[in-house]
Amino acid sequence: MRVLVPFSIRLEPVSKKNPHEFVEDITEFSVVEMVEKIITPTSETEIIRDQDMILQEEGNRIGEEEDHSGRDDFASRRFTEIHIQQTAMAPKLYENVYSTATLRVIATLHEKCIEFEFVPMSFGPELKKEPYLSLNPFGQVPADVDGDLKLFESRVLTKHIAFEHHGKGTELLYHDLKKMAPVSVWMEVEAHQYDLVASKLVFEQGVKPFIMKMKPDSMVVEENQKKLGQILDMYEARLSKLKYLGGDEFTLADLHHMPTLQYLQGTSTKEVFEARPHVSAWVKDILARPAWIKALELQKQAETEYS
Repeated sequence: MRVLVPFSIRLEPVSKKNPHEFVEDITEFSVVEMVEKIITPTSETEIIRDQDMILQEEGNRIGEEEDHSGRDDFASRRFTEIHIQQTAMAPKLYENVYSTATLRVIATLHEKCIEFEFVPMSFGPELKKEPYLSLNPFGQVPADVDGDLKLFESRVLTKHIAFEHHGKGTELLYHDLKKMAPVSVWMEVEAHQYDLVASKLVFEQGVKPFIMKMKPDSMVVEENQKKLGQILDMYEARLSKLKYLGGDEFTLADLHHMPTLQYLQGTSTKEVFEARPHVSAWVKDILARPAWIKALELQKQAETEYS
């Protein structure tokens, strides 16, 4: 038995004897601790706020207490074995297809028509020890190995891929500094304005009911929907003049929004987007892109493999 979380993450049982053990452990996890992990800055590069980090740390805690000898062999091969090879082969992306950060990078790879070797990872203790920590010292997914170059942080990876493969696939960034300036502005808006609020809503309307088996805090939801609306008013003004945030072409300024946009379309927060016609049209446009559909298909494929 396993538990599927429909909005972004699938949990695997850590014990055949008690397949409910993982989920029960999460329901006992302190809500205060979870919120702190989402909104507390821990580095200059990124704020730990995604539901990805919640399950990574919780999986690590549980993994230290459990005997993993009973874990399904196939799942173990896919999710727990790490073989980091410094070769001249295709670049490797260490990922989990249920991670919002991973989806951001996978969508970029598809937009650029780049072939990568995907190395699936679990949200368990393997992320918190070597050899994986040599790739990402924060023990999070994704991480990228391209020859001697090792990178982490999803937004860093998307920018690197876009610049490295200039001239191939969709041009997600501009080399013209004047054209690039507004794209950079709205990439920052996504990271430091929109995503801070959107991630809280994903937590309340996704993590709590599906992972923690708790009711969302209606006051927190209402408060952050109001904040999101204020942010989207600025988006509405921008998108009333331009098709995309960075201009008339789709760029990383749009792509970086896609994971949380996707998850919030299945919640009451969808109405906040729909209340603004230009924002609503933009959401429908970018979530229908072939590259994004391909990224979501990887989730379905993973579910099929373990069914």
